[in-house]
Amino acid sequence: PTIEFDQLILSWNVSRGRESTHSFSVQVLQGSEWSSSYVLGQWAPGAGQTNRTSIGGQKDELARVSTDTLVLSEPAQTVRVRVDVGQDRAALSDLELVGLSFLDSNSEPSSFRSDRTAWGVELAVPQLCQMDYEGGEVWCSPTSVGMVLSHWANVKKRRELRLSVPALAAEVFDPGWDGTGNWPFNTAFAGSFDGIRGYVVRLSDVVDLEAFISAGIPVTVSVAYSVLKRSPSRSNDGHLVVCVGFTNDGDIILNDPARNPEVRWVYNRADFVAAWGRSKNTAYLIYPDSAPLPADPLGLWSLSSL
Repeated sequence: PTIEFDQLILSWNVSRGRESTHSFSVQVLQGSEWSSSYVLGQWAPGAGQTNRTSIGGQKDELARVSTDTLVLSEPAQTVRVRVDVGQDRAALSDLELVGLSFLDSNSEPSSFRSDRTAWGVELAVPQLCQMDYEGGEVWCSPTSVGMVLSHWANVKKRRELRLSVPALAAEVFDPGWDGTGNWPFNTAFAGSFDGIRGYVVRLSDVVDLEAFISAGIPVTVSVAYSVLKRSPSRSNDGHLVVCVGFTNDGDIILNDPARNPEVRWVYNRADFVAAWGRSKNTAYLIYPDSAPLPADPLGLWSLSSL
């Protein structure tokens, strides 16, 4: 990477069809020595799949794995990734994308001039409510992914991208974490469809969201819900919502899956910036690979072929 980093999120896209397990692990170079190997996820497709899991209890003096994020005790500059498919060597050909999102958590967030061409733009993203389903109180992530996939189902006339919220929750469930909020698992499922890309990024500023809205791409973002709503803080406060546009005044329009019955909600821009900042501006990018991406001067979301 171009920066020293102390956090790393790994993403991947594996094509659908083959029943195989891909295990993703990383090592970082500390001085002249490589660290231990840290598993950042075992991915296997299908509802009820127990081989799809995060690995708990990974911690030493150099790093720890927080479900889907590698957190280093000291910054590093070099990483290597291992993909293990066991005896099924042919499964390597199913691997379509590996994404690495690096973060220096001690750096000051950048501030950029707003892209006001996005103000007054709202994308027609279907609205889904997690509260409509038994057990759905904790399904904000798959519900948000479902809204974005349904959007592309409409735009691209692809009915297979339109799934029920319970079906999505079953496809991304992480038994190691006992929940559906594993970030890379959600993007991996979205990216398993032919021609769809899905990966996790840390963006720099709300202006990046404006750029994606201007490009016609809705973005799922991770926020601290109490901060967003100006309500009392809670210990488990993470929440996934979909940015679908901006008001004429620059406030953010979200499809908030926890709102019932009205999923579409306008939030104060400053409140959103503070709430999103709690996750270090974490976002899911899910879009057809034919979609033109906005300019990426900081190299946060661009893809390249090896």
